[in-house]
This record gives sequence, structure tokens and C-alpha cells, in this order.
Amino acid sequence: LAHAYGKDEPENRVQLLAAIAAVDPTGETAIPRLLQALKTDKDEWVRGVAARWLKRSTLRAPWWWDERAPAESWFRLADRQRTEGAVRTLIEALADDSDEVRGMAALSLGTYPEHADLIVPRLTELLMDPGTYSVMYSADSGGTAFVSTDAAKALAKFRERADDVLRILIDWSLESDVDIHLSVESDVDVGVLISELIPAAGDPWTHLNQLLGSDHPELALTALARMGPAAERAIPKIEDIAKTEDQEVHVEARITLACVDATRHGEAIDMLKALGKRDAPFDGDNPPDEGSVIRFIAHIGSNAAFAIPMLVRQLDSSSPWSSNVTDALTSIGPAAIEAAPFFVNRLKTESYTDPDEDALVAFGPGVVPLLTEHVGDPDWGSEFRAKSLSVLGRLEEEASRAVPVIIRQLESAYPRIRTEAVRALGRIGAQPDIAVPALSSALSDPRASVRSAAADALSRFGPDASPAVPHLIERLDDDYLGVRVHTAQALGELGTVAVDARPALKVLTDDGNVLMSETAAEALRAIREQ
Repeated sequence: LAHAYGKDEPENRVQLLAAIAAVDPTGETAIPRLLQALKTDKDEWVRGVAARWLKRSTLRAPWWWDERAPAESWFRLADRQRTEGAVRTLIEALADDSDEVRGMAALSLGTYPEHADLIVPRLTELLMDPGTYSVMYSADSGGTAFVSTDAAKALAKFRERADDVLRILIDWSLESDVDIHLSVESDVDVGVLISELIPAAGDPWTHLNQLLGSDHPELALTALARMGPAAERAIPKIEDIAKTEDQEVHVEARITLACVDATRHGEAIDMLKALGKRDAPFDGDNPPDEGSVIRFIAHIGSNAAFAIPMLVRQLDSSSPWSSNVTDALTSIGPAAIEAAPFFVNRLKTESYTDPDEDALVAFGPGVVPLLTEHVGDPDWGSEFRAKSLSVLGRLEEEASRAVPVIIRQLESAYPRIRTEAVRALGRIGAQPDIAVPALSSALSDPRASVRSAAADALSRFGPDASPAVPHLIERLDDDYLGVRVHTAQALGELGTVAVDARPALKVLTDDGNVLMSETAAEALRAIREQ
């Protein structure tokens, strides 16, 4: 792949960079290639993609949406010498002629906190960059990104420098065109960034008082709402903000007051009802944008639980703000369990989305009975049952009481249900006395995908999986390469529990397939080291 790079059109160079980055476990080949592309490629698209792949983050990788960013494993926090080369190249890219390259480089720099001394001053300079570029959020939607707000988002990641960064962001927001930087199109809200840094500040009230005494005190509302009763001293100022003629800010201030003072929940609920019905005082020509209000609630978290009835009504009315409502309920968490039946029913429809599943997971163990009630019912369809098993797995130990029901799904006629059941058992990791024998049996499933998933799942049980080791050793002779590789990985992760697997793994180190031989060798090393 590295040899082929540079010999074709930009689109192919982008694909080659992505492929190299995705498959290189150490970065020995990918890092030099990405740095070279960022420095020298003549096409801005290629340079922008190179900057994006250098983003070290636990967020999903740029294109492989179910994987973590490879740069997270390439660059360890302790390896400052190796990361400094990448950081300096990304800093150089902040002067690129392309707005997009500068924005991508800024966002990637936000994931290197150990080099704050180098990065923070340069990102601060970039806050005044006027550049913009187009971004795609999906195949049929997009928007405009601002280089300056990319810099702001990156700066907000330096939580260990929270006080310095707060001063920088507050000064910038008060001196700049706040309306632009708070727009939906810019994909950033300065008030939200400030609220994320406030908990890490040494003296949060120094920064909050600066905002509350400025011409834009509303920038403090999200932080104060998140603080809840701890922000009681700000109530008089919040009441002053609520007197504004800007109805949207008025609503946000009233919501904030309810978050800080529980005795005001009723007032806030009545206000939200009036907003939904367009009753007075929201019956004029320019009522507050309901979507913006819901987005504000989504950034608050559990302190906004009083808004749950209004949010649930939005779900029932097929609101145009459904994605924002889902985000708000997700941020509120377990207190929003009354919304769970709506999302469970969504699992049965084609309109189901990943955020719907995120909401169910956020609601916590209260969703387990709702899912287990139907997960074994064939009348509910295989797709619904598979999605339900996925949610149960993501709940991990909170779904431990569902283990017996999940085990029964291993007898399903549908391979996807069996695969999701196996994965769920591994992620939950509970009741090994019944889960480990069930997974051991699944190693003999007629579908290779189920056998591979069973090996992975058993590796999560540690010493409790010792009875399964003989069954795993048998799978090292499976007809399918993928099963053999996953089994070797599982044995390596089990460590000394799998000591009896060493002879079989030793044989596989001479396998003709390089993936198999290297995986077996790594498993042997892991068993010895433990």
C-alpha cells in the first residue's frame, strides 16, 4: 500500500492513506506517510484527510465508524518524543492555504494534551482565523464549519489548563461576533464549551462572574444549569437575564433557574407547555425556536429532569426536533425511563437509529425488563430481537439479570440473533456458572461468525473461563481462518488460564498465513508474560 501511494489521482491517494492507517497497528508505516502527505501533497483533500487521521482520540475513526482512531494506539501519552514530531507538523499545517486543512489540523491538535505548551498559543492565534469550509454530516446533509470554532473546540480539550483556556475562550467570545459562533451552522456553542471546562477550573466563579458582568451573560447559563443548586449565588443575576426581550434567552434563563432552584420546577414546566402550544407570551410573530430550546436542555444533563414530560410529548407528536429530543433525554439519563417504551418500539421500525439505542443504554437497568419481555418472542421479528440483544450487551453488568433469557437465544434459528446473544453475554460478563458453558457450546455453532464471537466473549471472563479452554483449543483447528485467529486472540487474553493451549499455538506460529502465525505468536507471549 505504501509503495502504491503517490502514483495515482487524489481520490486514490486518500483511499490508500485510509487503508494504511486502518491496518497499521504500530504506525511505523502510517505515521511517516501521513506526515509526508500533510506537508507536501499538492491536493488539499489529501492533506485534510492526513490531518484527520492524525487525530488521537477515543472517538470513532474518520471512516470506519465502529472502530477507534488508530492514532490512539500509535501515540502513547508517555511517548512524548514520538508525538512531538506529529504535533509540530500539525502546527505547521495551521498555516496551510486551505481552510479545511487548518480546521482539521486544529481538531487533531486538541487530542495531544501533553504538548499544551506548544499547542495552546497557536490555537489561540487561530481563533481569529476567518476561514470556512463545507462539511458532510451524512450522504444527504452537510453544513459550514468555521476554522475559528474548530480552534475553540480543540482548546476546550485541554482540561488540565482549564483556567487558562477559559480566559482565552471568554475573551474571544466577548470580543468576537458571538451570534456567528453560536449559530447552528457553526456546530459549536461557546456556552457549552465553557460549561465543559468549568468543573476543571481552580476557581470557576472567577470566570462565571466575568461572564455574568459582561454584555453576554447568557453565555454562563449552560454552566450554571449544569451546576444546579451549587449555583444558588447566581440566582439574582439569572433573574436579571430572564428579563431580556430576547425570548429565546428568556426561556433558557427560566430553565436555568429551575435547574438551580427546585421550587421553580412548576414555573418552568408551565412555561414549556405554553411554548409548545404557542400560548402567551409565545403567541407573537417571533416565538423562541423550539429546537434551540431543546438543544439547550440537551446540554444540561440530569438537572433538567423536570423537562421530561415536555420532551416525551415531543416524541409522541412526531416532533421535527426528534433528534434533539433524543439527545436531551439521553443526557438526562435514568430519570427519563418513562420515555423508554417509545424507543423500544422504535427498535421494530426502519426509522430506528444509533442515537435511539444510545438513549436506551443511558436509561440504565430500567430498560432490561422491557427488552427481555419480548426478546425471545418470535412474533416480534428477528431484527428487533437482535437490536434488543445489542442494547442489553451495551448495558454490561446492569443487564446481568437478563443472562438466562439471553442464553436461550443461542437456540434461535437466526444466525444474527445467536451472534448478538453471544456478544451480549461477553459484554455483560456475569453469571459465569451458566454463561461460560453456554458460550463453550456456541463454539460449535454451524455459523463461523457465531463461533468467532463466542471465542471473543469467553476472553472477557478471565479465570472463570478456564472450563472453556479445551473447547477453545479445539477451535484452533477450525476450517475458517477468522475463527482460528479470534480463538488464538482469546487464549492470549486469558493468559495463564490458557497455559494448556501453548503446544497448539506453537504449531500455528508456523502457519502459512501471516495473520494466523503472528496472532499465535502474540498469544504465546501474552500467556508467558502473565
